Amino acid sequence: MGRSEIDRIKQEIREELAIKAYREFTTNLALWLPTGTGKSAIALKCCKRFENPKVLIVLEKNVHKSNWEKEIQEFNPEVNPTFTHYNSLGNIKEDFDVIIFDEADCLITDERLQNALNINGRAIFLAARINNNKLKHLKRFYKFNEIQMSLFEAIHKGLLPKPTIRTYPIDLREDIMCIYEQGNNKSKKTIEVDYKDRFKKNVNLRIRCNQKEYYSLLINKYEYFKQLAKKDKYEGFMMTKYIKQGLDIKKWLDSLKLPLIEKLFKIKGRRLIFTSSIENTKLLGNAIHSENSDKENEALIEAFNNGSIDYIVSVGMLIRAMNLYNVEHSIIGTHTEDGIILEQMLGRSLRFEFPTIHIPYIRGTKDEEKLLNNLNRL
Repeated sequence: MGRSEIDRIKQEIREELAIKAYREFTTNLALWLPTGTGKSAIALKCCKRFENPKVLIVLEKNVHKSNWEKEIQEFNPEVNPTFTHYNSLGNIKEDFDVIIFDEADCLITDERLQNALNINGRAIFLAARINNNKLKHLKRFYKFNEIQMSLFEAIHKGLLPKPTIRTYPIDLREDIMCIYEQGNNKSKKTIEVDYKDRFKKNVNLRIRCNQKEYYSLLINKYEYFKQLAKKDKYEGFMMTKYIKQGLDIKKWLDSLKLPLIEKLFKIKGRRLIFTSSIENTKLLGNAIHSENSDKENEALIEAFNNGSIDYIVSVGMLIRAMNLYNVEHSIIGTHTEDGIILEQMLGRSLRFEFPTIHIPYIRGTKDEEKLLNNLNRL
């Protein structure tokens, strides 16, 4: 199949989605469509149901505003929107013809939903994917029609390219030593012991161990908090400790990927790198993060899209609502349990004809388990 034929098929599918959305937009509308399928363009075309529409666009991050301004110029220049942030919904005191909720899963808190309901207007909810709990919560507040397509379906239909996914196992080492700190609230004394002596309970311990043993200690504590969190009398307190322990494990495992990410970073071509922390983005340079001003982040995105730089690095800011062009290689150094974030990271590369996705993982751990589950869902 030639390039022109592929482009024709993509255009036909996008037009079909836009026509269907326009027809369905007689009431509130949700577009659950993968990154790269043209959600924002479809939403702007739906605004044509109103003459000189008064439009409110609600953003997850202010840096996404410039992307919307470009989309408006291309797909519906009649729209002259008011922009606001989810945290500022309570400040909106006027009514609108259309309210576009970009990355609509960010709306799903009781306070934000209540503030949104105080603004009159026909809503369009946009997201690549939304988990079932958030969708149920949204449906408690709003009635809406839905148009949805999975990432797998979009790739299968030819709307998005099929990426090459390369995974890189990393083994926990027995020759690299760690210190695991095990507390005892009843003692002020701390001693250092070997892993085999870790069962001393009457003092605080600094346990000398290798990476495999360190992971075992972390995961045992995680499972302990998980069981306690299920008991009513501990539910709130232990749930917090359980979640924090899971995040601590993820942070440590992600940190072990950095040496491999630095090697993959040397691949030639246009690269998008997702790391687990702002500190790691700064090590690689061309970093998009919350400590930059909006102007600094926008300048980096523009420089990448116009070819002035050939790589860009982010923790979470580039996961959603940003158009990046011709990303040949995505290097994913972190991902989450439910697969939604991973899917959105993959989507950032799917505006290139032959994208390659590189994903390091820690073998024999929750990190491998999550990755395999997530990839199987796709």
